[in-house]
Amino acid sequence: HGARMGPDRTDTPRVAVVGFQGFGNVGDEAILLGIEALIGTRMRVVTVFAGGRDRVVGFPDAARVRTARHLPTIAAWRALRRADALVISGGGLINDYWPAVIPRYVAWCLVGRLAGCRVIWIGAGVGPIRRRPWRW
Repeated sequence: HGARMGPDRTDTPRVAVVGFQGFGNVGDEAILLGIEALIGTRMRVVTVFAGGRDRVVGFPDAARVRTARHLPTIAAWRALRRADALVISGGGLINDYWPAVIPRYVAWCLVGRLAGCRVIWIGAGVGPIRRRPWRW
């Protein structure tokens, strides 16, 4: 949809990132660093949604927004309204080991789209998905 321009906007797309960063998971932190290297200066990551209190190593200049149970919150909605894209990243994100995982990321996709963001998946591991309702 192009960058939404406003008083604090530039031509560089502004991105928010969500995944299992901030939980002390080395693999997900490595994926976040890989994303940082991948996008370089083409985009500006302005927000990292983190679920835990642990330090997030990627994007040190980005704001940190803590989430309740790693679900979108009002604070997340506000941050997404100021972003052009939501990047969802992390290994093993889409699985049915935990019943709430797939609905959680569906919620992030919906909130991101309702906030006007493009939703981008990077480095997201999928499967196995054995439960029929989650396969849909």
